Amino acid sequence: MADSSVQKEGRILLAMKAFKLGRLKSIRAAAAYNVSLTTLSSRLNGRAARVDSAPNGRKLTNTE
Repeated sequence: MADSSVQKEGRILLAMKAFKLGRLKSIRAAAAYNVSLTTLSSRLNGRAARVDSAPNGRKLTNTE
């Protein structure tokens, strides 16, 4: 059964919270919340979610 993006995003946020509170190491948090370790590491390092970032080929800004 495929996960919805909302469920996946929720699991990522829960894993980030557990890591930041010191409850789990990043690899354990990723496994516990069924999240990719690469995704979790990227998010912890400040990368925005793909859905929140602008497409690569977009030339105009939102106001244009």
